[in-house]
Amino acid sequence: MAEKKSNIKLFLLSAILILLAFLYSHQRYRIVVIKGASMEPTISAGEWWIADQLADPKINDIVLVKFNNDEPDSVKRIYADHSSDLYYYYSEYISPETISIFNHYEIRYNYATKEDLGDLDIWTDYIKISLEEDEYVVYGDNIDLSYDSREAGPVDRSQIKGVLITKISHE
Repeated sequence: MAEKKSNIKLFLLSAILILLAFLYSHQRYRIVVIKGASMEPTISAGEWWIADQLADPKINDIVLVKFNNDEPDSVKRIYADHSSDLYYYYSEYISPETISIFNHYEIRYNYATKEDLGDLDIWTDYIKISLEEDEYVVYGDNIDLSYDSREAGPVDRSQIKGVLITKISHE
């Protein structure tokens, strides 16, 4: 029985190594080891993911973003693209750090979609903006620990280095 378990473990390890070698040898896919807590609880530090470097990013996709050349890639969720009705928060009397919930939406985000804001009478605190064809607004799911479009502004398509497609392990 112990020998059978050992053979199964060896087979699974071999299959994983073959998969990793295949992915590494092809430029389309990349293995990503998650660092940091900006996407918790959705994604945790230490998890291994496969990223598709040629996929077209879409709203709600989790992507690798290069904010600047000196930093490693960050993992964020696409919140909005050029097709979104997007509003930018600019109120002086309610700071973006204020924790107020509007339609289950925290106003700490300084970008908002019309769906998030609903019919609330706070439109005077937002200005409508349009993103360019290849621009995106990205946020970390753990907003308190995330460097994202709130600080960096919209990101260009060239800054998105891949779309996470599947988790392959956890620490």
